Amino acid sequence: MHTFYKYSLDAFVSVVTRAVNSISLRKPKEVAKEEPKAEDAPPPDAEEDGDEVEEEEAVEVVEEKEEEDIIELTGKDLKLRVDLLCRTITYFVWNYTRRGLLDADKLTVVTMITMKILVRAGKILPEEREILIRAPPDQNPPPMPENTRSWLTETQWAQIKTLETLDAFKKGGPLTQNIEQDSLGWKRWFSEERAESADLPRSARDLTAFQRLFLLRVMRQDRIGAALTQFVVDNLGQDFVEQPYFDMEVAYEESTAIAPFFFVLFPGVDPTPTIEALGRKLQITEANGRLLNISMGQGQETIALNAINKMAKDGGWLMLQNIHLMQDWLKDLERALEVVEEFAHDDFRCFLTSEPPGLMQGCLWDLIPEPILQRCIKVADEAPADLKSNLRRAYSKFS
Repeated sequence: MHTFYKYSLDAFVSVVTRAVNSISLRKPKEVAKEEPKAEDAPPPDAEEDGDEVEEEEAVEVVEEKEEEDIIELTGKDLKLRVDLLCRTITYFVWNYTRRGLLDADKLTVVTMITMKILVRAGKILPEEREILIRAPPDQNPPPMPENTRSWLTETQWAQIKTLETLDAFKKGGPLTQNIEQDSLGWKRWFSEERAESADLPRSARDLTAFQRLFLLRVMRQDRIGAALTQFVVDNLGQDFVEQPYFDMEVAYEESTAIAPFFFVLFPGVDPTPTIEALGRKLQITEANGRLLNISMGQGQETIALNAINKMAKDGGWLMLQNIHLMQDWLKDLERALEVVEEFAHDDFRCFLTSEPPGLMQGCLWDLIPEPILQRCIKVADEAPADLKSNLRRAYSKFS
């Protein structure tokens, strides 16, 4: 995990609040307005008095509408409500977090979330999770049978021996013994292109979807990614693995004047046109002086600090590009952002861009002050890596 995956408590509280507010607790209108009956009609000479009564009733109706009726939940309804809150909060937190994750880390993080939930629910044991993550080899495994040497390694055999410490692999005899006795059946499963969905040998057919992950982890690591994706779908839902592409307008609605955007730069991806397009919709452009784009480099330090103060007061947008080139100046940037929090206009937005880890020697993110990373809304919008992703991104622009 990269060290720039840092989030503040304030950001967490804000996300949870949005999640809770997205679920309405208002009581539905159950009683429809009835037509007045003939015998209820006022006599002709009561029209003037009726006008006053109607005015009083109208005032009462308005007052009633202003009051919010809260439903008192008990029993099954309360449990359903709590479950809905938990799932909604989980999704909002994940959706906020995954926007700033590198693609290579997204499955890892959402799998960690899934397992944490299942451990708390008592559906899997902490020691099972640790073995799945680490897959430690047994220190004294039995001799490897000759009929498995053509398709298993010594390390895999030692890891298989470790799995025998789990209750799921104690049924029907030791796993190593079953593999030795049915070597052809296990080799057939091992050779399947999609081993995660292929039938297991008879001795292992009672394993659950979670327990199958252990076999894939030690014997077919090339298929563990696909299996974990399905594992997340089965437990949390499809929307946790097929996230929508980055939408600048949605992110802007969630932002505030004191939370800068932090864009991670990738080859072929430039956030500038997206930011400028949204600015034009909101009448924030370079032409009217409400948008300023500064490419950071030597000699730009004072210009950038002055721009932060000016745009914060006037309610403009400021883009500071390539801040990784100004590592010695980042402490000044941190202090400047803290100062303008006290008086920043509601329309003020600051956009920071920087290259990701791995493009330079050393760990870039250790040099970026942690308060900046915690304060920012991070966006890691990588270019699609395959045809399917390219088509989905193109289609999302028309939907």
